[in-house]
Amino acid sequence: MSNSLTVYFDSPDLCREFLSVLKNNSDICEKGKITVVQSNEKCVLSCDSLLIVCGKNAKYLPDILNCSNTTVILNSACRIVLSEDEAKNYKFITCGFSSKDSVTVSSITSDKSVVSIQRGFINFTGYKVEPMELVIDCSYKNCDNMLEVVTAVLYCFDKSFFENK
Repeated sequence: MSNSLTVYFDSPDLCREFLSVLKNNSDICEKGKITVVQSNEKCVLSCDSLLIVCGKNAKYLPDILNCSNTTVILNSACRIVLSEDEAKNYKFITCGFSSKDSVTVSSITSDKSVVSIQRGFINFTGYKVEPMELVIDCSYKNCDNMLEVVTAVLYCFDKSFFENK
């Protein structure tokens, strides 16, 4: 596990929503270890550990230099094309409305959504996020980026969040 995490967003909306959740849950995230970067342009990143969050309108991944640990949260609706050589440098966590996605929605009502973690993953803190369902206060009308943000947050939270679920 690395000492710091850089979280890259391709969308200002995704970035804003993520920062809002982190601010409201600062007691259960890795304090002082997360740097957030947002860019609408292609950019070059160099860091210890990197989380790339790509929404459904993403066109490309940033260029990576010297990042020993890179995970990509990818909305399965986006159309980024990677060669096999490029893809082997990343760990992927997919999210979307497909049964093949790692993180999806199992139900949506007018005021709540149930997010389903279908395939577990190891998060930044070294905690194994197991398959589970989480009820999120978010209606279908205002949750365009919900899956990407929820997945990014789960990637950053420490084990105290999961012990309370």
